[in-house]
Amino acid sequence: MLPKANNSFFIVFIEYIKPLSEIDEHLQDHKDFLQTCYNKGHFIASGKKVPRTGGIIIASMQNKTELIKLLQQDPFYKNKLSSFDIQNFKQLCVTPSSTTCAATKIINALKIRFSCIHSCDEFCASIDSSAGSKLNSSTNLR
Repeated sequence: MLPKANNSFFIVFIEYIKPLSEIDEHLQDHKDFLQTCYNKGHFIASGKKVPRTGGIIIASMQNKTELIKLLQQDPFYKNKLSSFDIQNFKQLCVTPSSTTCAATKIINALKIRFSCIHSCDEFCASIDSSAGSKLNSSTNLR
């Protein structure tokens, strides 16, 4: 599902605050939560940090408040296993002659190995390639 045209894009940095043994107990519920968010068109990509200290989510939502409400439903958050830091980016600059899709560029820039990427072609098609890029606004949920 393509992100809605009027949505903003966000990078969610997840940090585990409990041991991996506790994380693993809730991992399937977390994956089910992620899949539901993909099915609704809220998430673009997600994956584990390397080393495994948390994860990353690239999301498309109407605003940060709606994203926070959604993230508060994540089993990792509900069970006090992780914290979230949200970075909003309203535009993404893509070189018109580039053969690498925007999602791949984001992933490479973060130097994160993603285990799940949903349709880079759809992600790239939803981005205005003539726009500039700017990161701003950070929220920490604990």
